[in-house]
Amino acid sequence: MVDDLESVIYAIVAQNFWPEGWVAVRQTIRFDSKSMPSEHTVRLRTLEQLLRPKELLQLVRIYVFSKGSRALDIANADFGAEDDDPGSVFGRVEATTESLGRDCAVNSDVLHILLPDLVRRAAVRSGSFGRGLANGADQLAAMWANLVNALANTPESERNIDLLRGFIAAANMRDQQATAAFLDAALDDPVLSPWFPALQIVIALDERGTERLETALQLGLAPSWIYQYLAWGRATELIPTSALRRLISLIASLPNGYAVAVDVLAMRLHLVHASGSNADQELIQCGRELVQRCTFEAIGENLDHDLGRITDTCFAGADAATDAVILCQQLKGAFLAHRAYEFNYTQILTSLFRTQPLIALDEFVGDQPQNGSEPFIWDIKFYRKNPLDEVPAEILIAWAQMNPPFRFLNLASAITPFTNSDSKAEPAWTSTALQLLSFAPDRALVLTEYTSHFHPISWSGSLADILESRRSLLRVFLSDTDPQIVTWAQAQDAALGKMATQARSSERQRDERFE
Repeated sequence: MVDDLESVIYAIVAQNFWPEGWVAVRQTIRFDSKSMPSEHTVRLRTLEQLLRPKELLQLVRIYVFSKGSRALDIANADFGAEDDDPGSVFGRVEATTESLGRDCAVNSDVLHILLPDLVRRAAVRSGSFGRGLANGADQLAAMWANLVNALANTPESERNIDLLRGFIAAANMRDQQATAAFLDAALDDPVLSPWFPALQIVIALDERGTERLETALQLGLAPSWIYQYLAWGRATELIPTSALRRLISLIASLPNGYAVAVDVLAMRLHLVHASGSNADQELIQCGRELVQRCTFEAIGENLDHDLGRITDTCFAGADAATDAVILCQQLKGAFLAHRAYEFNYTQILTSLFRTQPLIALDEFVGDQPQNGSEPFIWDIKFYRKNPLDEVPAEILIAWAQMNPPFRFLNLASAITPFTNSDSKAEPAWTSTALQLLSFAPDRALVLTEYTSHFHPISWSGSLADILESRRSLLRVFLSDTDPQIVTWAQAQDAALGKMATQARSSERQRDERFE
């Protein structure tokens, strides 16, 4: 049977190169040869020699177009190597691919065969190959024209710009003047202009590069999604804040460009903080303008996360009060109109309560229930972290004391009253809940608001166990000096006990039905 299989393999190799077979044999040798008879290992090594790529064209096809770096690590390593570090794996594969690009730069026949595939989506390592082409080319301009022509002859839906991006990156190291000419021309090229931001971003953004990006935006040359490249790594680090402010405003104005603009600014702020610096006033103003442009209609964790990061930096301090009021009112209006929902914007809400707690309390909790119902912050804590957890208890109490009859009750409804509500650990009152209670003009009413949280909206495991565990919260009040509080605690303890019993009975009946 083995001999028959080898005969088939020999027949395949005689007809064509078989890269998958070569990699599979090397994998087997590397991982399994120690546990197999020595004669099998010898035969596998013979097969490996037979299957090994012997021509430049074959090597390029396996390195540039193979999707698994792990397979290429095996193909490129000595059989005795045990280095599985991902960085080492990646580095070896990319270095070999770049070397193959240099070889092809002086082999026009092989390059002519490969180019139609190198500028298509399937060429997963074409960037490294492009760097090799730039490093090995005798004439950068002629090689660049060759690549652009190949891209132009590729159906638009199949184009892959990575080969040209790699070429630009390496060409700029050789000849900055030539690279600048390539990029200047790309702005007017109907094939390259829709990809222009991806080409420009591979080199450090100097003044001219920033001007090119601004021109591309003003002319609407590229779709908004491609400006996402500006949010990668340290792409915007060298752009002056005045220029970045203009770029971000233009990106936000593109169709579907708002979230991209937010991501770009959030990354720039991250770079500023990572360097140990503070954002300058123009960057802060850019953030305030951008956040206030949000319609709060799009949904996405990344958008909310980035908006929260920007708000943390740009809406802190007394000078941000006016802008914070406007932002809170915009966000509240979106909630009330049901264009947005609180649980989709917990990060920006949390940031507002952290940076401008009094303003956020005024706008989102207020003196009276919204439209006769509970304050709408009330819903958030059942899904994610409660934004009010960011506000120190002393600030909450000072705010409530400005209008005690309404504000204490609204806060009691909005804060997180106890912790470990769904775990096996015994629940405990939060410090904020106890402090709020101690200052409340009517403790019984505040406790009644806390009671509304006893029955969970959603849960996992046994509801009966959860309800039973929450009875422990009432112990501290069973011996209170106020008879009214003791009566309340006894009534709630009895009610929770009854609900737990009913839940236990339902769970038992459900389990019996499944037996």
